[in-house]
Amino acid sequence: RVAVLDNHGKKILYYDLAGNFLFRKELPFYAIGMKYFDEENILMTTYGLGADDPGLASYPNNNDLLYWVDTTMRIRKSFMPNPFNKNFSCKIPLVKQFGPSRIYATLAYSDTVYRITPQGMIARYWIDLSPVGGVSNLGKEATDEKTSELIRTTIPIFMGELLESDRFIIFKPLDTPAILFSKKTGRCYYLNNGSSRVLNYHLASVDFAHEDRFITVVPAYQLCNVIKFKDSTNIELAEKIATGLTENDDPVLLFFTLKEPDTPAVD
Repeated sequence: RVAVLDNHGKKILYYDLAGNFLFRKELPFYAIGMKYFDEENILMTTYGLGADDPGLASYPNNNDLLYWVDTTMRIRKSFMPNPFNKNFSCKIPLVKQFGPSRIYATLAYSDTVYRITPQGMIARYWIDLSPVGGVSNLGKEATDEKTSELIRTTIPIFMGELLESDRFIIFKPLDTPAILFSKKTGRCYYLNNGSSRVLNYHLASVDFAHEDRFITVVPAYQLCNVIKFKDSTNIELAEKIATGLTENDDPVLLFFTLKEPDTPAVD
């Protein structure tokens, strides 16, 4: 089945794989994101409206941003209290999922990535931004004006962008090189522009992982025009992938398997 969140309609729409509508389930509150952990648990990300959301007004922990619901859409548990002021517009945590049951959530302008399970929220990774003068964990003092100034002055911040495979994690703070962490060696490496530009920009657009591989979805027309946007160090591979494609073909999945870097680590 395919489950589609209608956030403004407060419902989830279910379809079969042929696109036929099956049924809908009403949600008790407004949600902006949805991740299935398993057949019994669904993680919902809220707008941070708290008691202003009629569906959460009587819920004791309505300041939380993440909610586990069961298949009847009943709240089982909630996590991640909203640390920001009511008027701050960037309250929504970034939630990433790698595999059916590996879900991570990070508050904007934070330095900690949490693994979310139906039993609890576990601090999994910490990003130390101090060596590059970064800013994190703004809390109640966060305002739209202050965060706009941070972005405008290119001060390094972490918004939760990461990718994880079985062997590696890539953290992508703003205004600093991406960081590759090896689970095997426990070491970190900076990824320069060349490392992030395999087959032009397609590695930078990766948003999925399965086992030991990172995966990206590329429209066929982009690969058909690979000569115009080629990375000269990978032109033969790019042309091989594009062979036989037309602009009207289905999108292409590219799988990237990383190796341990040969360059010295960044301590």
